[in-house]
Amino acid sequence: MREAQQRDGQVAIVTGAAQGIGRGIDRQV
Repeated sequence: MREAQQRDGQVAIVTGAAQGIGRGIDRQV
């Protein structure tokens, strides 16, 4: 269970970072 939770956390962080980068690009353009 702990491993699954850690993986989900990592996915959420990566997804959030990707969204943040996407938004940053939109703002720059």
